[in-house]
Amino acid sequence: FLHPHAGKPDPLWSRGLGDVYKRQLCDDDESVRTASGELMATLFKGAGDVIQEEMLPQILSDIRDSAANADRSLEGLVVMLGVRPAILGEILPDLSSLPLTPIKARALGEVAKVLPPASVHKQLKNFLKPVLSTLTTSEDEEVLGAAEVAAEAVISCVEEAALYDLTSVFVREFDDPKACLGSAKVIQIFCRCTKLDFQEHVDQLMSSVISVFADAEGDCLQECWNALNTVAKTIPKERQASHVTALKDAIRAAREHEKRKRHGGELLVAGFCTPPKALSAVLPIYPVSYTHLTLPTNR
Repeated sequence: FLHPHAGKPDPLWSRGLGDVYKRQLCDDDESVRTASGELMATLFKGAGDVIQEEMLPQILSDIRDSAANADRSLEGLVVMLGVRPAILGEILPDLSSLPLTPIKARALGEVAKVLPPASVHKQLKNFLKPVLSTLTTSEDEEVLGAAEVAAEAVISCVEEAALYDLTSVFVREFDDPKACLGSAKVIQIFCRCTKLDFQEHVDQLMSSVISVFADAEGDCLQECWNALNTVAKTIPKERQASHVTALKDAIRAAREHEKRKRHGGELLVAGFCTPPKALSAVLPIYPVSYTHLTLPTNR
């Protein structure tokens, strides 16, 4: 396997073994795939460049084309990433390209889970943007389910140092009321699954969601309301008073936006009127203000 004098992997041997491992990583027997993965991890440390050159294009092709063995190719990709995380830059454009398929969405989640958190942080936008776009535009239930699972997997890899970047990805989607459905869904997933304290970002999240209440319609409006309701429920009772001012400002801005759209008639913001019991999302926050805040803020 090694050149006798150079102490380096022999390319001919490496390519031969690579072909064997390529087949074994896609074997129907899980025990064969597991054993092959362990052996390939060892081989990869000494002949990684050759294996990467020989195997990676085919693995990515299987996943990109949703080939019959795509699931098993994904297992091989995870093994390779576990040994050589630096290949992320080479594989992520393939996995994140639109339209997402169920296997590509699953791959984004599986890849995120095997990487060091710092690597996920650096590519956070590239992991999440295709998921958000898919959750906004797709009507395929299988694809939507896979995208939600991928979103949860990526979010679970985020540590406190990247919370600002994560919430920034969410809130930018609300710049366009017609493109924020995916972000509204993922905010709900984030609130349910994260173990991090994100209370310092609550005002920004609520304000961003409320900003589209005058323009969003249908399912998008409902999911935005769901997102607001989910975020509001994470606020500990003892912290609710500190969010009243930001909430009041966000509601005032939504009313002003609605006022500019109208030429007379009753001023109603859809997000606080259309969903059933729409005001229930924010009502628990306001009573606290009567005992915790100054008179001008209460008014």
